[in-house]
Amino acid sequence: MPVPFDVMYEQIIRCTREHGLLPQVTNSSEPDGVRPANGKVKAVLVVSLRPEYYDKLHSVFYTNATATGEVVTVFQPSHDQNQHTEARAHNERALAEIFLLSYSDRLVTTGFSTFGYVAHSLAGLRPWLLSLLDRSKMRADVACVRPASVEPCLHSPPPLVCRAQQDLDPVAHLPFLRHCEDLGAGIKLFD
Repeated sequence: MPVPFDVMYEQIIRCTREHGLLPQVTNSSEPDGVRPANGKVKAVLVVSLRPEYYDKLHSVFYTNATATGEVVTVFQPSHDQNQHTEARAHNERALAEIFLLSYSDRLVTTGFSTFGYVAHSLAGLRPWLLSLLDRSKMRADVACVRPASVEPCLHSPPPLVCRAQQDLDPVAHLPFLRHCEDLGAGIKLFD
């Protein structure tokens, strides 16, 4: 089920705030051309089919100063709005965005995200994974969690077939497997 923009945006901001990934903004703005007080610039790469996430983040950080004095710049390489897996150019942009994400120092991603899985695995990063929403409240109690490993989730693991037909959960028998944080039936490697 699709998640409304405002709900998802709030969860992203809550996650980044709780884990210190993005600085707090103040209600004041700095004059154009002023260098950051502490010399730090933070780049944020937004990869989404929806341009609203870029637009909102860019607007917030462009019009407000940060409490830390950092300058936050926001980028979104493509604005396709709809997925077109049949179009080669769309797929090439998608692959380029996955590679750009893999150069991130920190990564916030949604559950079930192929982009996120591949990018954080290539980067060797444990991302912040946005928690699934409680649909009755339209809010997750915990904004995001850090997965146990950098490995992607295998959503549809092959069935474990044994003669005894008892305890067919491979996680119970293999110490290097765990269930995924974003899909209880999925499995992932763990070290």
